[in-house]
Amino acid sequence: MNRKVALFANGWNGENLDSFINGFNSHFTNDDVDLFVFSSNMLTGYNPTLRDSEESIYDLADYSFFDAAIIYGSGISDSDVIDQFVGKFRNANVPVVLQGVDVAGVSSVTIDNYSGMKSLCEHLIEKHNVLDVIYIAGDPKNGDSNFRLQVLKESLEAHGHEMKEENVFYANWNAREIEEYLVKEFGNEKKKLPDAFVCANDQMALSALTILNQMGVKVPEEVIVTGFDNLSAGRVFAPSLATVDQAYRNQGIECAKIVEESITNKKLVKKRVIPANLSPGESCGCVDCKGETELRKKLGRESWSSNYYLEVLQGRQKHIDGCISLSERFEDIHKNINEDLFKTSGQETEDFHIYVNPQYKELKYKNMHVSEYTGPHYNPVMDVIAAKTNGVVFDDAMVDPKILFLGYDGNGKGKTYVFTPLTMDSYVYGYMVMGYKDASFNRKKYLEFASCLRSVFKQYQRNIEDHNRAIQIKEQANEFLEQTVEALASAVDAKDSYTHGHSSRVAKYARAIAQLAGMTEEECDDIYLAGLLHDVGKIGINDQIINKPGRLTPEEFDAIKQHPSFGDAILAKIQMSPSLSVVARHHHERYDGKGYPDGLKGEDIPQIARIVAVADAYDAMTSKRSYRDIMPQNMVREELINGSGTQFDPQYAKHMIFLMDQDEYYKLRENKSGS
Repeated sequence: MNRKVALFANGWNGENLDSFINGFNSHFTNDDVDLFVFSSNMLTGYNPTLRDSEESIYDLADYSFFDAAIIYGSGISDSDVIDQFVGKFRNANVPVVLQGVDVAGVSSVTIDNYSGMKSLCEHLIEKHNVLDVIYIAGDPKNGDSNFRLQVLKESLEAHGHEMKEENVFYANWNAREIEEYLVKEFGNEKKKLPDAFVCANDQMALSALTILNQMGVKVPEEVIVTGFDNLSAGRVFAPSLATVDQAYRNQGIECAKIVEESITNKKLVKKRVIPANLSPGESCGCVDCKGETELRKKLGRESWSSNYYLEVLQGRQKHIDGCISLSERFEDIHKNINEDLFKTSGQETEDFHIYVNPQYKELKYKNMHVSEYTGPHYNPVMDVIAAKTNGVVFDDAMVDPKILFLGYDGNGKGKTYVFTPLTMDSYVYGYMVMGYKDASFNRKKYLEFASCLRSVFKQYQRNIEDHNRAIQIKEQANEFLEQTVEALASAVDAKDSYTHGHSSRVAKYARAIAQLAGMTEEECDDIYLAGLLHDVGKIGINDQIINKPGRLTPEEFDAIKQHPSFGDAILAKIQMSPSLSVVARHHHERYDGKGYPDGLKGEDIPQIARIVAVADAYDAMTSKRSYRDIMPQNMVREELINGSGTQFDPQYAKHMIFLMDQDEYYKLRENKSGS
C-alpha cells in the first residue's frame, strides 16, 4: 500500500511548484508514495467570496485519509489560513511539514532569502555601481516582498545611500500596473531612469523588461532590471534575467526527507533552511553566465512540441465542448464523454476525473442565481461527468467526494494527483482530478487543460442560464395566457345563465380524453386551454338569442352558427397558441362532414377539434338548457354510441364512454341541475 501525502498549494507561480514537486518525488526511489496536490487559483486581491470558492478545494478530503501533509507556504502566504490547516491535520493525527514559512512546533523547510537577496544587492552595488534604485514591490502586506525591500534598504545604507519611500512602487503583482507606472513616470524621457529596477519576483521583472523594450529603453545599457525566483522564462529571455534562485527542487527533496521520517515518528519536529543563490544574467550586464545560448537552442528545439501540444489542447477543448453542448440532457454529458472522449487518441493522462454538484443542473435562475447559492461546496454525493483511473473508465453515476475519485486503491507505482476546483463566479460547481506518473508531471500543461475545462463548463453553465431564463419567460407567458383564457371563458359563460361553468367542464373533459389517447402533457395543456375558449365567439352573438327560452328559429340558429367564425377571428392573432383559434372554428364540425362552418370530414378535422367536439356534446347533454332538462346518463351514453362515426370521431367517443363508465366524476347527478 502506497503512502499518501497531501500537498496544499496555490496555482500562483506554478513553475516553482513544479520544481518543488519534482524534487519531492525524486526522493522516493521506490515509487511507493502518492502525492495528492490540492491547488486553488486564488491571487492576492481576490474578494473574500471568490477566495472562499477557490480555497474550497482544501476541504474536499478527509484529512485523516493521509499519512502526512505539506503546506506550500510560497503560494499560501496567509498565516491564518496556514494555522487552520496545521490545526486540522493535527486534530486528525497527521504530521505536517511547512514549506516557505516557519511556525513554532511544526516541521518546516525554509529558504534563506536574506543571503540570496543580500548577494544580489551586493552584486549590483559593487560590480555594476548601482545606487539609485526603484523597487517594484508586490502588495504592501506580502511578507516576502517586504523582506526583500528591507534587505535592499540595508545594503544601500551600508554603502552610504538612502532608499527613498517614493522609490518604492507597489504593483500588486500586476503587469498592467507596472506598465501604467513606467509609461507615466518614464515615457518620453519625463523622468531620469534609475540605475536599476529591482523587482520582488521574476514575473514582474519580465513584465518590466517587456514594457521597457516597447518604450525603446535598452537593458542593461540604460537601466538594469532584476527579479527573484529564477524562472525558466527569465533564463531564456533576451536579455536573460538577473535573479535569485530559491532552489525549489532542493526544498522539495528536504520536505520529502522530513515527511518520510514523520510518517514513522509523528512527534518529530525538524527545521531546515536552504540557501538561496545569486543567479546573474544579461539584464544586469553579466554575459552568458546562465548558459543562455544553450538554453535558447533547447527552447527552439522544444518550440514545435509546445505548439503541437497547444493545437492538441485546442482540439481536445472542441472535443469536450462537443460532448457537452451536444448533450440534450445533463445526464448525457457523462455518457458522451465516456463513449467519445475516452475512445479517442490524445488523452492527457491515464487518470482523469470531473465531478460536479447535483445543483449544477438543478439551478433555476428564476429562483436562484449562482451568487445566491449558500449550500455546501461539495455535496455528500457528486454527479460523475468523467471518471478514468489507470486507463479504466468507470460508468458510475455518483461518487462520494471523501473517497476523492473512483478507482483509487493505493497500489502500483506512485503518482501525483492534482485536484482543482471548477468555479463560476463565486459558485463552486465541482472539481477536476488529473493523475500523472511522477516523471511526466507538467503543471503548465495541467493548468492549460484545466483552463480549457473551466471555459467549456462555464459556457455550459451560461447555456443552462439562457435555457432556464427562456423557460422562465415561457412559463410566465403561459401563466398569463392561461389567466387571460380563464377570464375570457368566464365572460363567455356569464352571457348564458344556463351554461355557467360549461367552458371549464369542456376543458377538463377534453384534457381527460387527450390523456387517454396518449397525448403529451404539453398537448393536453393546449387542449385544456382551447376547451376553455371554444365558445369565445358567442361574445359576438346577441344576448337575447343566447338566453332565449325554448327552441331557436332557423334565422336565430343561423346567427348562433356564426360563433365559430367569430371565435376564430378573435383568437387568430394569439400566435403562441394557434390551437385556440383552430378549436374555436372547428368544434362544431361533424365526422361525416355535415357540420359547420367549413363542412370538414373525418381526419380533415383537426384532431384537437375532434376531441373538444366530443367533450362539448357530452357537457351539453348533461347540463340543463333553456329548452330542456338534463338528459339521463343512459341516454347520453346511447347518443355517444349512435353518433360515433357520424357526429363524433369513433376513437374519442369511445374514450368519453370509457370515462363515463369508469369515473364517478362523470356520472349524472340528476338532482343537480346545470352543475
